[in-house]
Amino acid sequence: VTNLVSEALPEEAIQLSWDNVEIAHGYNIEILNNTTKSWQFLAIATENSYIISNPAQLPGYHIRVSAFVRNNGISLIGNASDIMMLEIIQKPDLFFTDNSRNSVTLSWTPITDATSYVLEKYNFNSNKWNVLKETADAQYIDKSDNAVSGIYRVYAKKASGSRSSASNEVTAYS
Repeated sequence: VTNLVSEALPEEAIQLSWDNVEIAHGYNIEILNNTTKSWQFLAIATENSYIISNPAQLPGYHIRVSAFVRNNGISLIGNASDIMMLEIIQKPDLFFTDNSRNSVTLSWTPITDATSYVLEKYNFNSNKWNVLKETADAQYIDKSDNAVSGIYRVYAKKASGSRSSASNEVTAYS
C-alpha cells in the first residue's frame, strides 16, 4: 500500500485513503497502541479508503494499512504502508480579498503547523474541483485565463500528508 493520506472531515471524522492495489481483496487497517507498543486490528476496508468516525478515541495513535488477497481460504497479507500519525487539522477560512481586471485575489487564515495549502477551483465543464496551486503562502492571485469568476476552496496540509477538511467555498469574480 502506497500514498497513505488522511483528510479531516466535518464533525471530527478522518478519512484515510491510499493508492488502489489491483489484486487486493481488501485492506487491513491497524493502529499502534501507545501503551502496549503493539499493532492492533482496527478494521477491514473493501475499497482504498476508510472513514474513522471518532478519531478522538485514538489520540496520538499511529496507523498503517496492508493489502491482502484470499487464496483457497487463506489470507495473504502484503507489506504495510508507511506509518502515519492520526491528526485532526483545523480548516482555514477562505476570503475573497481583492479583484482587478482578469485576476482574483484570495486569502485564508494561516493554520498552525500547516506546511502548505492546496487551493482548488470548481470546473463547471467537468463537474470537478481542480487544484490551482499548492503553496506555503496564505494568499493566492488567480491570473488564469478563466479568472473572471469562479468558486474556490482551500485545504491546510501538514508534511505528514494529513490535510484538513475543505474551507468554506467562496465565489469570486474580477
